[in-house]
Amino acid sequence: MLAAARGAFATRAYDEVGLRDIAATAGIGTGQLVRAFGSKQALLEAVLDAVLAEPPPSRWNSEVSRALVAARPGRALEPWLLLVLSGAPATSADAVRARMPAFLAQVGSRLRAASHQELRAATAMAVLVGLVVCGRLLGAVPVTGPSARITRRYTQAALGMIDSGRPSVPGARRRPAVDNRAALVAAADAVFSRAGYDHASVRAIAATAGVDPAQLLRSFGSKEALFLAVLKAHFISHTATPPWAVIRGRMLRSLDEGWTPLEITLRSATSPIAGPIIRADMQARFLDPYAEVLPSPHAELRAGLAISVMTGIAFCRDVLGVQVLRTQRKALLPYVAALLDLVETGDNIFGIRRSKA
Repeated sequence: MLAAARGAFATRAYDEVGLRDIAATAGIGTGQLVRAFGSKQALLEAVLDAVLAEPPPSRWNSEVSRALVAARPGRALEPWLLLVLSGAPATSADAVRARMPAFLAQVGSRLRAASHQELRAATAMAVLVGLVVCGRLLGAVPVTGPSARITRRYTQAALGMIDSGRPSVPGARRRPAVDNRAALVAAADAVFSRAGYDHASVRAIAATAGVDPAQLLRSFGSKEALFLAVLKAHFISHTATPPWAVIRGRMLRSLDEGWTPLEITLRSATSPIAGPIIRADMQARFLDPYAEVLPSPHAELRAGLAISVMTGIAFCRDVLGVQVLRTQRKALLPYVAALLDLVETGDNIFGIRRSKA
């Protein structure tokens, strides 16, 4: 009975699960299930307690990262699916919130570094919860298909950084995205205007901007994308989408103010009706604009991963009641900054090889 209930609660929102369905999966009558547990709420609590009684996998970074993008998520991902699918609906949230200290202790027991252990456990939880919401529920981060391997690499790198207790991206070099992209667009504008698209080479545009052609391709991905950026610079207000440095700064400041743009959607993310509406709104308000100012390749995926960081923090803090994310904001800030840096500068994650020069 517990196995059938666990499978149901880990695949559907609490309000969508019926005792009759669980009983049928278990091969018993509904009356027998009710006699054994009393109610659906009590059954959920028994499932949560059973999950908490199981120690997390010893290599939970790699196992959870693989499970996140598996066609059929295994037991390594079930705790995170349960937290989201049963933590969001108001009818079941209290049962989940009451067990959050135990979930945090379970994750913390697997962290190597000793400093800020509860906060780091909460941050790791936020990374996974955000990816479940944005990936498994809303489709804003690919967890299946060719790009799923990037999501897995990002997840493993993010959890590894949190595990180490060193909130930084090794070898990361921040790109002066505002100045470089503006200079490249201006140079491309001049070359396209003089030679036309067909006769304007990437090498000529890079020479006009005073950069290496590889840098141009890292920033825009292709000549076509650069041409589109030039057109947008002509016909769309420069204030329509702030540069990534400004967006990143706003995200970090929002840790003190509360991440409000997404907070209103969190309790409805599990709804089969509201979910697609939230996804379309997220695409228009966040993914498309952020993808315009994040580095290529995989700019939209990077945007989704950035949103998943903030979504996870908001969900864990405001829906699941993880107070350490609120009370230790100053200690949290470097970890969130490093996670956003990983989105922007984690070249090895996104398949970019830097030249030795």
